[in-house]
Amino acid sequence: MSILAILESIKNTSSTLGKKAILEQNKDNVTLQKVLKYTLDPSIVSGYKKLPDADDVYQHMTLDEAIDKLECIYKRGVTGNAGRDFIASVLGSVSEDDQEVLRKMLTKNLDCGIQEKNCNDVFGKGFIKDEPYMRCSLIDKKTAKNINFKDYGYAISEVKMDGQYLNHVVINGSLTSTSRNGKLYDFLGCRDGEMAGLAHIIQSKDERFSSGVVFMGEGVVLDNDGETILPRTTGNGIIQKAGKDSISQNEAMRTVFVLWDVVPYDAFCEGVWDVKRKERREILVDAINELNSDFVRMVGFRKVLNIKEAFEYNSELMNEGEEGSVLKCEDGIWKSHTSPKQLKMKLKMQLDLRIVGFNEGEGKRKGSLGSLQLESACGSLKVNVGTGIKEKDAEWTFKTIWERMQELIGKVVTVECNDIVFDKRTGEPSLFLPVFIEFRFDKNTCDDYTRILEIRESAVEVFSNSIIDALG
Repeated sequence: MSILAILESIKNTSSTLGKKAILEQNKDNVTLQKVLKYTLDPSIVSGYKKLPDADDVYQHMTLDEAIDKLECIYKRGVTGNAGRDFIASVLGSVSEDDQEVLRKMLTKNLDCGIQEKNCNDVFGKGFIKDEPYMRCSLIDKKTAKNINFKDYGYAISEVKMDGQYLNHVVINGSLTSTSRNGKLYDFLGCRDGEMAGLAHIIQSKDERFSSGVVFMGEGVVLDNDGETILPRTTGNGIIQKAGKDSISQNEAMRTVFVLWDVVPYDAFCEGVWDVKRKERREILVDAINELNSDFVRMVGFRKVLNIKEAFEYNSELMNEGEEGSVLKCEDGIWKSHTSPKQLKMKLKMQLDLRIVGFNEGEGKRKGSLGSLQLESACGSLKVNVGTGIKEKDAEWTFKTIWERMQELIGKVVTVECNDIVFDKRTGEPSLFLPVFIEFRFDKNTCDDYTRILEIRESAVEVFSNSIIDALG
């Protein structure tokens, strides 16, 4: 069976178990393994999102030989237009079926529903590596002790961005943007010049970046006025189009890359760069300042002298409508793991709201509850909440709530959230990441908006003081 036939068979099989069974049947197919690895491994990127037509050539190759030939593309031995011409010649040297497989592989889109986990289950742990990514820890009494204020006299508190996370890899002047799971994002060349220029500035001053430069940050989108950043739901929807080849030129032109870290490409692939954050930050800040582009920006940050100042800055950002902040220690190295030296300053608070309606679920939840419609006592704050409700093995599930709607309308529920947010169009308040906790059948009253603001203020103060007390 050809590789394309195997992929089509997997695509036409609906269940995950069925897809994995087909992989098991072809487990010893070395060419299939290559195709899967080159496509799904996030560290293996061709750098080409749009491929040329196949050239007519006299040489004919097997799919396996063609993949080996393309190694020079993946290793950036051939780039730019020369690389495009080389790909065209390789495509022209194989059958039409194999051409289709190569196109899927080069653009990292098998379109058959196979994920990294499925491959690792069949071919062994580590067959497909995770995209290198340094995650944040959450701040609490234990993790706060990892922030070293003493050595530098301060720590860095960064604005927690509300956009789409992106890695930007620049090798030989060619930009490849990918998501956390290695999916390619094509911004139609609108940021290629700036990012190549940014990499050149760094590489011309620092030979450690000779293998290439990897920038970490988020993509946000400007409104049509060219100044205001669109809210997350709208902006991320536009950024997602770049991952689906449906973004328009106008939308791509309004995309802004906000950056907060930089490492050499070889260190990125290895998953560690033993260079302290202070040095990495200064390299990035200096380069961005020299580039001087409105579309490539350094993330906002402030030097804070202690935990109390970090919480004060976090509250200030939240009051300005930001998601919050991330507290980072200047002596932290870059490593692909959950870093103990960069902490999300996440607040948690519980509120009582009233049920005013029910939203039907979609897909597997059709015919049962999707989410509860909740309001404050005054009706000023409205939010839909489905997270936290059980699927089964509980008295109140999506199914039982839907069946007993008339009994539950008007009842009070407790929800937990991270903050109050505001619709940038209407200004109406809602909740950030609300989670259903429980029904409060013992209560007839819920919180009004004034009380909710008091709860938020108290939560900030109590959490901040508990951390400060723990640190002595």
